[in-house]
Amino acid sequence: MIGRVLSTSLLILVGLAHAEEPCPPLDPLLNDAQRDALSFFLADAQATLTAADRSFGCAEVSPPSLARYWQIQAMIWHLQEREGDAERAMGAAKLADGEVFDDELGAEVRGLWEAAGVPVGETVRVRLRGTRRGDVLKVDTRQMPEAVVVPGFHLVQVVRDGAVVFGSVADVPAGGLDLVVSADAPAPAPASSTAFALPGVTAPLTSKGARVLDATGARVSFGQAVLPASLLAEGGFESWSQRRRNARLQGVAIGTTAFGTWVSYLYAWDLSVGKNLPSSRSSALLGTGVAIAGSGLVWEAILLAKRRASRRRTVDLANRALVQP
Repeated sequence: MIGRVLSTSLLILVGLAHAEEPCPPLDPLLNDAQRDALSFFLADAQATLTAADRSFGCAEVSPPSLARYWQIQAMIWHLQEREGDAERAMGAAKLADGEVFDDELGAEVRGLWEAAGVPVGETVRVRLRGTRRGDVLKVDTRQMPEAVVVPGFHLVQVVRDGAVVFGSVADVPAGGLDLVVSADAPAPAPASSTAFALPGVTAPLTSKGARVLDATGARVSFGQAVLPASLLAEGGFESWSQRRRNARLQGVAIGTTAFGTWVSYLYAWDLSVGKNLPSSRSSALLGTGVAIAGSGLVWEAILLAKRRASRRRTVDLANRALVQP
């Protein structure tokens, strides 16, 4: 629940401040998010989707791309065992485009897709403040006279003079939702401020080994709360990109260690039991395997230290974005 509220808060802020950011193309970010999700880098996949959300605030999106966005989100939540949210995300995907499914997501996710239905129920209103005469409202890529929707996940965009000036993916509750379209409209807080409060979490956050704790000692989800929050701070996206590169290099280091270990085992066995090669050659190859495995272990140790430092930096960046008591 906290992760969902945070996601909505982040997206509203993105919609307000998009003019200060370059407009990132959506589909390459979806490709990255899908690749991370399929590799089980779920926190990175979620952060990539958060980066993709910026596209909604500055560019129109096609129904197939929006459907793919929700399919990837559903996959992430399914892998995190958030089945209710995954089902709702698949419903949003079908609402965007009920004919498109990316088979690369796998048979298990296709099962979710086939079981999902378009959301139904009593409609509610999304109230927009800050619109101007002549603005065009789009909900889930479709032009509408007003934002009257079934509760659930929706993309709301405002097009002004042919350009998208606002975009927000929001979890619309049964009572409806208020969104602020421009900094000129009255709002509870200044639009220029990126500080926000995370429900149920008291800042500042601290990193304690593998855990992140708030000021009360309660544990905070790194992937669902800390990492997305860090993206709002200056330098957040650069830090996240470095963390992704480090994670991929760790995979290479682990593979190198495994390969060296396998070579060492193979020629140690041949040296002592198999006798298929001359002893001198088996000894040389055994030494090579040990050297490769050792190099992989040293590399992994260096990358692990960098990952821990990156995690601490991510917590620091999240604290910059969170409202401090």
